[in-house]
Amino acid sequence: MHVLGPVLVRADGRQIAVDRPLERAVLVRLGLARGTPVADGRMAVDLWGDGDVNRPIPRLRVLISRLRAALGDHANAVLRSPAGYRVNIVVADLAAAEAAADRMHAARRAGRHEEVRAAAREALAQWRGPALADLIAVPFARAEAARLEEWRLGLTVTGLDAAVRLGADAEVIAQLATLVAEHPLHEPLARLHAIAVYRTGSQADALERLQRLRRTLSEELGVDPAPETAELELRILRHDSSLRAAPGRSEWPNLSAALENSAGTPCAHTGPRLATTLHEPWLVRSWYQEVRRHFRALIDAPGATPAERANALSRHAFHVLMTGGLDAAADLLGEAAELARGAGDEALLLGVRYYQGIVDIERGRLRTAIATLETGELLAGRLGDKTRMSAFATIRLQAVREWLACDESFAALGG
Repeated sequence: MHVLGPVLVRADGRQIAVDRPLERAVLVRLGLARGTPVADGRMAVDLWGDGDVNRPIPRLRVLISRLRAALGDHANAVLRSPAGYRVNIVVADLAAAEAAADRMHAARRAGRHEEVRAAAREALAQWRGPALADLIAVPFARAEAARLEEWRLGLTVTGLDAAVRLGADAEVIAQLATLVAEHPLHEPLARLHAIAVYRTGSQADALERLQRLRRTLSEELGVDPAPETAELELRILRHDSSLRAAPGRSEWPNLSAALENSAGTPCAHTGPRLATTLHEPWLVRSWYQEVRRHFRALIDAPGATPAERANALSRHAFHVLMTGGLDAAADLLGEAAELARGAGDEALLLGVRYYQGIVDIERGRLRTAIATLETGELLAGRLGDKTRMSAFATIRLQAVREWLACDESFAALGG
């Protein structure tokens, strides 16, 4: 029997027609019990619900008789015992999906992401459409179909999680976007989508997706996001290095290690170090030239609004940062800030201020960074964005500590 789609019954290489829905429902209910007898009373409730049914046990026996007739030479697969009816049948597609899922979970525990993705695909390949699609009117089948479809979504999310860990391509991100639109309240899915988008270099878009989830949860359920979602939002704001893709993709040398061995001051870092610390270097290799052309085109587009140009400028600055262009990034962000202020887009200005603070720290302009970040923190407070308030406060504290460290260095030198 196959249940991951409309019900199919096969034997000896041919399909057996079980035409009446209730007879198919009886066979499915017994098949899902996996050889365990189902009591007559339980079967009646599962088929007709808890309401009063006229003579349910005699009706059940009629259904069993008709089912056996439909099975023909295989009628003896349906057996009677004192505990109820049972059936000798294999639910083939469900068994295959469960076996693949077991391999998927084992691979996930071992951190073998390629195997996770392959096993998830194998499990999902068993579906021919919505589970038990032809039996939705039957009470137990409706509940079982919902459970199987939820499991299907879980398998899909696990497979996509492995793909994102390996480095999501455009197809994976598009699939995530489609699923998020279909399941707007599914937090693990929304978090995974945000991580995938963040790894393309678009922090603003990643945060916007999480904020959209927050609004939807509040409007439809009246609840706040789970702690994991709030934590991810903060990690994205801070450019948490653990959000990078799995190691092994990058062919670039470790720029941070090289810089640690070179001369430098404790008060000013370099753009390449910032890019390597905050982002996987393969982003530079894969996207920098393309996004540079893309964002330049957006910035120069004749019909672009000030807010659209400011957004494109801030994203372009992000990628300039990744190649060490601190001065160029600062100029781009300054222009973006002016446009955002002119457009009255405080949410966009908030993101620009955060980047400006980071650039000022990296250029060694710590007093300017502290002032910029303090302004951003106040703006976040006025907008009621507690997550960004915390992020601004954290990076401002970092700037203050570096400033104090510099003062101590100068004092030791008699400066």
